Amino acid sequence: MPKSPSTSPPPADPAPAAGRASAFASDAPQGLSRKGLILLAALGALLAGLLHLPPGRFLASEDWTRFHVFNREYLYGALRAGRLPLWNPHVALGRPFLADVETAFLYPPHLLYLALAPESGAAVLLLLHAGLLCAGMALLARALGMGRIVAAAVALAFVACGAVSAPLASGQVLWFQGIAYLPLVLRLAMRLQDQPSLRRLTGLALLLALQLLGTHPQLFWMQAVGVAVFLMARGWPQLRSWPQSLRLWATPLLAWLAAHAWASLLAAAQYLPFLELVTQGNRQARSLKLAGAWSLGSEGLASLLFPVPVGNWSDHLFSGSAVVALGVGGMLVRRDRNARALTALAVFATVLALGTATPLLGAAVHLLPGLSLLRVHGRFGMWTVVALLLLAGLLLEQAQAARRGRILVLVLSCLAALVALIHPTARQVMNPAARVAPPLALGLLCFLWLDRQALRPSVRTTLAVALAGLTLFELGLGTHVSYGTLVTRREYPAERPVAEILAHQGLLQQGQSPPRVSLPFPFARENAGMRLGWSTFSGYSGLWLERTWSYVHQAAGLEVPTTAVAFPAANVYRSPFPLPDTSLVLGLDPQTLRLAQAVTVAPRAQVVGAAQVVPGDFVQVLRAVLRSPDLRQVALVEEDVPSLPANPVQGFQGSARVSRFAPEMITVQVEATHPALLILGEAYYPGWTAQVGGREIPCLPANAWMRAVPIPAGKQEIIFHFHSTLLIPGALLSILSLALALVVLRRRA
Repeated sequence: MPKSPSTSPPPADPAPAAGRASAFASDAPQGLSRKGLILLAALGALLAGLLHLPPGRFLASEDWTRFHVFNREYLYGALRAGRLPLWNPHVALGRPFLADVETAFLYPPHLLYLALAPESGAAVLLLLHAGLLCAGMALLARALGMGRIVAAAVALAFVACGAVSAPLASGQVLWFQGIAYLPLVLRLAMRLQDQPSLRRLTGLALLLALQLLGTHPQLFWMQAVGVAVFLMARGWPQLRSWPQSLRLWATPLLAWLAAHAWASLLAAAQYLPFLELVTQGNRQARSLKLAGAWSLGSEGLASLLFPVPVGNWSDHLFSGSAVVALGVGGMLVRRDRNARALTALAVFATVLALGTATPLLGAAVHLLPGLSLLRVHGRFGMWTVVALLLLAGLLLEQAQAARRGRILVLVLSCLAALVALIHPTARQVMNPAARVAPPLALGLLCFLWLDRQALRPSVRTTLAVALAGLTLFELGLGTHVSYGTLVTRREYPAERPVAEILAHQGLLQQGQSPPRVSLPFPFARENAGMRLGWSTFSGYSGLWLERTWSYVHQAAGLEVPTTAVAFPAANVYRSPFPLPDTSLVLGLDPQTLRLAQAVTVAPRAQVVGAAQVVPGDFVQVLRAVLRSPDLRQVALVEEDVPSLPANPVQGFQGSARVSRFAPEMITVQVEATHPALLILGEAYYPGWTAQVGGREIPCLPANAWMRAVPIPAGKQEIIFHFHSTLLIPGALLSILSLALALVVLRRRA
């Protein structure tokens, strides 16, 4: 068997930087051929298709059916109709739409949705990203020193592992899309560290920007932290003397940060409006409790060895018992700086994934910018899986370390079998023989394979086929357990009846305000109104407006949740019409489970003749709103409205009627005997303005969450418009940054 380049003796200490391209000269072999890479990408896509596209799997997953499918329909339906959907009036009393990065509206591959139905587009994109993930992992493995066969095996194992399958089983499609770029990003970061150049930094920034446009920001942040740890550990052994060696070590880290800054500018058109949404959102509180929510528990750690039937998808990290045993054994490859860096990454990621189970999270919250704003969810465990996979591949290639680690791998496999036998979670998945046999069999196969040089070629081939086949069987079983646990078939029985009732009453006509309903999950999906035409005070979203989030809970007599912040607490639905000020017309009675029609409906638009200023912020206003018996005479505001008195004027009369409703433009016919305040029962947000008497003035927040504008006396037409205040500045930044990148690439070429 040919000797791998990584088995050669380690090079001598590098010479000073003068006269050399870099003190971190790459010792990686050449990559795969183009045909081999395309074939491997096709195999990865085929494997992903077999695992995730059968009926009842990805396209039936929770987050896809409750959240992403509605976003795709709403966005690309509007684009096909020639409208840019800046606002979504159907969920959470109204909220920005394109400002939410989970729409991923600027991610180029999503243009497929213009031609394909959401389900078809999602399936095609899943296959494309799986191919990218497989090819990128193979290139990364080759860059780390693995042979072609081992690199291909590592890549295919990554496609099928729990860190990739579980997000898809949960419907976290953006998380999966981000993971697809992760191996290629790490490979380019290694190249930038080995030979820093402006051209390589530009290429990395472009790749990061593309990933950022199509993924969840939390994954992007975790990737940035993980790669930084890897680069620091990889460069540290090269330190020889200060300050020259310190400069050589720090330069790639500064380049890594610069690439992220450039990528952020390239993605500014999508992320500047998102940052404005964050400032108005319900995730502004910084706390250790938030950062450590849903950390990796004992089930998550056990999932590295066997599939676990738990409801939190980030606790599904199963990569096969052989991978764990070989990965830990790969930590023996101490003379390889890549192995040392991967070991440091695995330890760092596991500690952070454990969250509050260790005292280190408290220190990390203060040291890592952004950690206090993000729920860890144990999602750092993805780096643990990546590191173990790559360490396993390195051990298979390092002949000397492999022979030394044979006993360790066999012992680890026996321990894995013991844990699978006695762990209470494992008993829910398989019988004792099925739990113990695979780890023991794989341990024995690994034991023999690590000394394969002493075996005949036919025996080596048989071992390789058996090892690959049993590992893929294990990974397939893990995917089956993930889907069996995370996918629940639901019927949503209230959706169609409600749509039929509202249509029969003439409330779903184009140009009318979408009627508000109160329908708890699982009788209806929170965002189903985006498809069926109604509106609701509920919604499923990663980021709510803080005003509406607080109002929905406090008006229902509940404490405002600070960790579970994607959809309202179930106790909100204590009656058919729990929030009468939201103009509810139809609700589900929680006692009889029958639909109820509202007898009186609060007006969607109203005119009041007085406005009282409540000192403090909207929280104080909300408390005053909840104490006030009637808001139809006096509005509660946060700043003085000079044209209005604090108390109603005797003889004041006024009326308001929404004559035309569109998501970004609302026309209201009003009449008032005195200067007044026009209030819409729609969520306040910066960017809403109103044309009053030929002038465009910004809207004001009223009654804690509503949208309002002062109007003069008389009969008139008021037109509300929504403009994303930061979309155009963000687009200009993106265009200029892209132009600069193209100039750099052209000049350097």
